[in-house]
Amino acid sequence: MEFRIATGTHDVDLAAVENALLAADPAALVDINQATSMLRISTSLSAGELAKAVGQAGLPTSPESIFQLQSECCGGCGG
Repeated sequence: MEFRIATGTHDVDLAAVENALLAADPAALVDINQATSMLRISTSLSAGELAKAVGQAGLPTSPESIFQLQSECCGGCGG
């Protein structure tokens, strides 16, 4: 699933966020869009699990502040 999290005025330690996510989901991907201050995350975690991991990395996040994108999966790869 793909998620977006607005970082607002918080400084984000991207390495800490990545480490927290990878501890919970070794296949997770994360980056930040500097223009919009949004974290872009691809993970199998739920919004609640994602909020907990990101919070442990120093970015307080509630599940309500996480935006889940619609799936773009066509099913063609079987994944």
